[in-house]
Amino acid sequence: MGDSGARPAEHEASPNPMPIVPLQVQRKLVERGSQKGKGIAVFTSGGDSQGMNAAVRAVVRFGIYLGCKVYFIKEGYQGMVDGGENIVEANWASVSGIIHRGGTIIGSARCMDFKERPGRLKAAK
Repeated sequence: MGDSGARPAEHEASPNPMPIVPLQVQRKLVERGSQKGKGIAVFTSGGDSQGMNAAVRAVVRFGIYLGCKVYFIKEGYQGMVDGGENIVEANWASVSGIIHRGGTIIGSARCMDFKERPGRLKAAK
């Protein structure tokens, strides 16, 4: 009993003559110290949520890795408007052991001043 059904050959050409070629993507490596002299300010605003301390820690540590000066703005937008002692330099140790803590280590607050232009201008100074 022979096989009367026609089968395609295993090496038969596919109906699509164009081969799929992976795209070449240029990747830039982020080098240690490549952003020396720049600054990053980190603040949290609104209600607390899970993972905020992990995000704060990641920003601080990556900023330090890049050579940036990293600052905390405590109490969210209100701290930005008030300035002064609400803006402190962060370092590697200041974010050690914070992931398991609830809330956010730098605080968060809503700010009525920031909703109006004069309040935002004050924060910008």
